[in-house]
This record gives sequence, C-alpha cells and structure tokens, in this order.
Amino acid sequence: MDYLLLGLQAYWFVNTVIPQFREQQIQSIWREIVHTVYTQKAVTTLAQNNHEEVIMISRCSEQNQHVKKIFYTLKYENFPFSKKNP
Repeated sequence: MDYLLLGLQAYWFVNTVIPQFREQQIQSIWREIVHTVYTQKAVTTLAQNNHEEVIMISRCSEQNQHVKKIFYTLKYENFPFSKKNP
C-alpha cells in the first residue's frame, strides 16, 4: 500500500512540476532534470572541540546555471544551509 501512495505522490509531483518548467522554457526530459539537480551536493562534517562539544558544519556545492534555473522555477532556496554564529 505504501508503494501505491508513493507512486501517486511521484505522479502528482511530476505533473505539477513539468508545466512550471515549460513556462520557464526548460525543455528537458525528466531524467536530464534529475541528473542536473544531482550535480549539487551537500557535505556535513562533524568535529569535536576541546570542550567535548560536537560541532556540525554543513555546506553545499556551487550551483551551475542549469541548477539555478531549476531551483528558481521550483521556488527553492539556492543554498539551504546558512552560516549561523553562536
């Protein structure tokens, strides 16, 4: 039953996103879009300081123009991680 729900959600997502891409002149097949978005990576590093506190640092790779256009179309933030000072 979970697979059916997941399949329906995926179908809904694709059929919602594709018209948005057409409006923004993004003419790619779904596999190319997924492959393009997978070029952006997120890296998380854990370290321990002298006070035995664990520090977590997360960074995203730089985006190329294609990824920026896709994220803009979907109204996603370009960089989901921001630097926070304690």
